[in-house]
Amino acid sequence: MQNFKTWWENVFLRYPFLKFVIGGGVILLVIVVFFVMIPSWESNAPAKPTTTKSAKPKATGINGGTDTNLGRKQEAYKDKCGDYPGEGFVWGSNKCDLIGLGIEGMNAEDTVYNFIRNLSNLEVAAAQRVSHASAVVTTYSEAVKSSNSTKLVDEAQMFKRDSFKTAMQSMQIESVQSAGIAADKQQTFEVTLSVIDVTNKDFWESEKDAIYEQLWKLDKVQGDSQAAQQWLNDYLKTKMQDEKFPRKKITVTLTVEKFDEYNSGWIVSRDTDLATALSGANAKPTGSFIMEQYREYKANRAQQERSNPSPSQSPQLKG
Repeated sequence: MQNFKTWWENVFLRYPFLKFVIGGGVILLVIVVFFVMIPSWESNAPAKPTTTKSAKPKATGINGGTDTNLGRKQEAYKDKCGDYPGEGFVWGSNKCDLIGLGIEGMNAEDTVYNFIRNLSNLEVAAAQRVSHASAVVTTYSEAVKSSNSTKLVDEAQMFKRDSFKTAMQSMQIESVQSAGIAADKQQTFEVTLSVIDVTNKDFWESEKDAIYEQLWKLDKVQGDSQAAQQWLNDYLKTKMQDEKFPRKKITVTLTVEKFDEYNSGWIVSRDTDLATALSGANAKPTGSFIMEQYREYKANRAQQERSNPSPSQSPQLKG
């Protein structure tokens, strides 16, 4: 052992640089061991608590539709409008208007039949379910609203309202024909209907003399022109509700669509042709026509009675 020690001392004396080589090797070995052991130490270290941000729920549209804004607002609308607008509907705004979602599985043509039949039965809510911003539904709803109002409504408006309702109820479907497919989710149909002719000018001719006489009594004798107008409107309403009242065929265009915004079924989206036809908006109202004829009769009769004041026998209306 003493000899080995002496030998190393002689080596270091002869080659002094070996001290630095050996010392550097030892330091390098320590560094290598240190970096090799770090992963092992980290794997055995206790896990640090992690904090993750909670994911925000994704906004969803009605029925998975694209209008996520409408979906988000449903809860707010419920506070004002009520919890549940009815099967097949969602709230359209805080004004509590309804958006119909259509009927799942119902094709475009059957939707047209469904819409017309519900209107003719005055099942307006059911018609709304398969329509969007319907002109017919709007006109009818406004008429109902005015009839329930405490505000005075003139006789002409009342008759217009009542005749529109009667025309709705009279609708009978003759045929429904496809008029083209405008897009993948839009179709147009030509619908032929049999309806009462609210502008017919002939049905009253056989009772013309008796009608004039009744109007004369109310208007001229009693001096109540409003009562005369009301009597005429009541007469016309009664006649229009008679199954023998003249009918006519009309052909109107209805458009049906599917709305991606709320992933709807088929919806009637345009029905202005039908609303116009039911209201008789393109022709002079029968009541106005009869009153014009009566005023001419009134002027002639007044002139005749001034010239010859003898009484005449009054004609009678048919029962």
